[in-house]
Amino acid sequence: MKKNDLTDIKVGDRLWGIHLTEGWGTVKKIDPEVPYPIKMVDDYGNTTIYTKEGYRFDNDQLPSLFWDAIIIDYPNKPVPELPVDAKMTVWVDDAKHKRHFSHFKDGKCYCFDLGATSWSTTLYTGWDHWEVYEENPANTYDLKSH
Repeated sequence: MKKNDLTDIKVGDRLWGIHLTEGWGTVKKIDPEVPYPIKMVDDYGNTTIYTKEGYRFDNDQLPSLFWDAIIIDYPNKPVPELPVDAKMTVWVDDAKHKRHFSHFKDGKCYCFDLGATSWSTTLYTGWDHWEVYEENPANTYDLKSH
């Protein structure tokens, strides 16, 4: 792992820190005689101190003060490989609907409209909330036995 190099910082520098309100702050003081020599003040006047390597606490595994903002790019949830026309449950708020799968695109699950299948329509709608429908024989209502 690359070492966090803050050796050239000086009073007045703008740095980004995980513990600073909204991330950004200004170096207000550097005192090499103390364990936490870097004194930062965020844009709201809150003070936070750091080690010379940018650690907030002695037992931190990673530094939390940097020259620039740390941006985390979260990966998209992997989507399952589903056959076209797989049974799906889709919903908006509390309204759930039974649909047949068409495809995934841009984080949405597209299903054929109104319960139709690929054999009977080319119309589909994208859904943010979905799950693969799983038949549960214990919950199946059999008209012949009642």
